[in-house]
Amino acid sequence: MFFIRAEGNEKIGAGHVMRMLALAEELKSRVSSLTFLCREEQARLAVLKRGYACRTLRSCAHAPLFSSEEAEAVADLLTPGDRILIDSYLITDEYLEILRTKATVMVMDDVIGYAFRADTVVNYNLYADRQQYLDLYRKAGFTETEMPEFITGSSYMPVRADFFGGDFRVEDRVRKVMITAGGADEHNMTAGICREILDRKRAGGFFSGMEFLVICGAYNTHFDALVKEFGKEGIFDFRQNVSDMPELMKACDAAVSAGGSTCNELCASGVPFVCFALADNQVRASESYGEKECALYAGTADLEKDPDPDTKKELCGHIADLLLRLTDSRELRLKLSRKARETVIPRGGANLAEMLVKGYTDKVSSEEQKP
Repeated sequence: MFFIRAEGNEKIGAGHVMRMLALAEELKSRVSSLTFLCREEQARLAVLKRGYACRTLRSCAHAPLFSSEEAEAVADLLTPGDRILIDSYLITDEYLEILRTKATVMVMDDVIGYAFRADTVVNYNLYADRQQYLDLYRKAGFTETEMPEFITGSSYMPVRADFFGGDFRVEDRVRKVMITAGGADEHNMTAGICREILDRKRAGGFFSGMEFLVICGAYNTHFDALVKEFGKEGIFDFRQNVSDMPELMKACDAAVSAGGSTCNELCASGVPFVCFALADNQVRASESYGEKECALYAGTADLEKDPDPDTKKELCGHIADLLLRLTDSRELRLKLSRKARETVIPRGGANLAEMLVKGYTDKVSSEEQKP
């Protein structure tokens, strides 16, 4: 069997589950059995909504997420020959070692900051390359035979097929802008960005004639307060936990997004955007969009470590300034859109799925995969 362990809640957000669901689209035709393992109810419902099997780890319900107690519960489900892919920033060596006694263990990584004791490490971000991992693991004392397999680079980036294609074109004038700050937006960056947009509109008439589509994730607890504060302004359209993100995204001329899977989807769609990072694990990926000229990078503010309101306001102000620059220049939007579409390819998820099932005895044959 092939298992995926991913989680989502108000603290973690939805990104881990959503990118695993994108990958599952490609895995489902390549393995005979695909099952998600979740503990949080919202994560479980998101998986079931997409039609995938999901096991709830009830036997470790009171243990911390990704603890050794949980690992023992997961290991009880595994048999020799199984594969499990884990997407979390909470995993430990102990967790991985417990699972590796029973199955082939693969992990998702976004940082290249820790040498995971896994069989395979995946980092599909724009900046990632194999040599960086080799240097990291050698420094950590791994021998060549102890090295995991490394799958790196954007040619392995899983993005749902419906974000690609379509008839999106860069218009002369920006009429609609999408704003999204992640699945949870614990520190309510959405409100800060909306305030900065309003301040510039009132002070200098900027953003004239534009509508702002504000997408809040399933775990966002600020939604009602946002609607109450900004709904009366007449320029903001608030939506929560949407199911038609590709259509909504392609209906916009520009966007603002926190680092994460949404940035990959914006690249695939060709919608030019401003991105920012809110945690250490988002910084390198978000920076790389700017470095590769796929987006405008506004910077970072780790509000968990630095909750100073001035830090948040400064970042929100910079986001609004870059959005002004983006909406004022069709030439800039066209350049970013073209570069983004060249960088994030439609076959990324298929490439990754094929690598993950390589040598897997329970995979579906080539003939069975044919429609």
